[in-house]
Amino acid sequence: MENEKSRGGRDNQEPTFGSYPDVVSDEGQKASMLASAFFGEPIPWQQLVLDVMCDRYDDGNYISRTIANFVSRQNGKSWSIRARVVYGLIVYGERILYTCHNGDTANTMFEEICSIFEDDDNPELKDLVDHIYHANGKEAIYLKNGGKLLVRTRNAKLSRGQTFDVIIYDECQCMDGTQQSASLPTINTSENPQVIYAGTPPGPEDDGSVAYGIRDGAMSGTSKTALLEWSVPEIGDRHDRSRWWASNPSMGYLIHESTIETAAENNGISDEDFAREYLGWWAPRPVSCEIAIDAGAWEETGVKSIGDVKGVKQALGLKFSPDGSRYALAGAVMDKTGCIYAELVESGNTGGGTKTLAATVAKMATSCACCYVDGQNAADSFCGNAEDAKAPRNYVIRAKTSHVIAAAGMLVDALEGKRIFHASNANQAELDESARVATKRQIGRSGWGFGGSSTAIEALAMAAFGVKTCRRNPNRRQEIL
Repeated sequence: MENEKSRGGRDNQEPTFGSYPDVVSDEGQKASMLASAFFGEPIPWQQLVLDVMCDRYDDGNYISRTIANFVSRQNGKSWSIRARVVYGLIVYGERILYTCHNGDTANTMFEEICSIFEDDDNPELKDLVDHIYHANGKEAIYLKNGGKLLVRTRNAKLSRGQTFDVIIYDECQCMDGTQQSASLPTINTSENPQVIYAGTPPGPEDDGSVAYGIRDGAMSGTSKTALLEWSVPEIGDRHDRSRWWASNPSMGYLIHESTIETAAENNGISDEDFAREYLGWWAPRPVSCEIAIDAGAWEETGVKSIGDVKGVKQALGLKFSPDGSRYALAGAVMDKTGCIYAELVESGNTGGGTKTLAATVAKMATSCACCYVDGQNAADSFCGNAEDAKAPRNYVIRAKTSHVIAAAGMLVDALEGKRIFHASNANQAELDESARVATKRQIGRSGWGFGGSSTAIEALAMAAFGVKTCRRNPNRRQEIL
């Protein structure tokens, strides 16, 4: 491997695109000191990523609640992740969920972290352990200080019923919206949550919708995501060595220049594939990944709370995920000027059925004009349970395709026109994330609705649509369904 002299200052330790706050605390340095004893010294760029991950205000809250690190394969992203996990577990007793796409990646991450807690040469760490699970698919470390780490490959039923402070989405270029929706609610009750995305540019076979959404928001400056990326802006000349060094911060440390040279001379690798795999180039966003909601419009219409709004009408929107396993319930209130204020009321899974949810929604009929319900599998059972709970006639409304299309378009237009406002606080993290990454999904020949990780934003759209269009008066005596 090249030494410092042979690198000749060519290595690039600063992101080619960075959008992150200045580091103000020494938390990252402390995390590095701890991790270096087990994983070796960091390369300067790995330390920078760790500094941003760990940085806190004086009150202990994270400065960056959402972080994205994109860099080509084999540069060593995992060092910063391991260091972040170990520090959070030991020092702060954090509850951490690490997720990735490939089983081999999950196994490697778990074994490398687990080994330091099982090593007889680390008696203080062994004493911290409550128990460790090695069973395939259930790998977990539980510490006596309350810290826990679960390592999972992603699916649509990821870690339901669990509660975490930190979620790490490794290999996020492969993640789809359903997988994200299944896990994001697990940090809703954390007092100091953080979400970390790590990966490479999506390839032709990758879903990419979440990764594109996260990156676009940071690149445009319309989201608060801290982005640290090493990449090239265009395909360019594959033989230009200055571009190799600029986009691979571990060149001369972990990656041989000759390795990139061999790939560049391989005519079997297309220019597009070489730029993406070796230089971090992002292809233009596919049509299927077109973001539905302008990040700037969403940011500008956020309010701390909608609790003080004096409304003339209220409505609910309930959305079930495509497989019926999860739901999101949103509420909207309209004031006398016609402006709408909305928020995510709750979200959860349907593993225990929908009877309790239906009873809750039915009780709200005394103050809400309607509840629009969108979804397939679980929606039928919910409507039946709502009837059993004596929901009034015309209160629970099954959304038609025309309603879904109209609700999506109305929400986007109202956000851009500043006629709808949404709660934006720690309890609305799932909604904010859903709005940031939701894509446009074609419906029929010319209509569209929300796609990707869209359950929460679809619930909000249905609530807003209901409060705008429903004529039922909840104060009038109603017949039971």
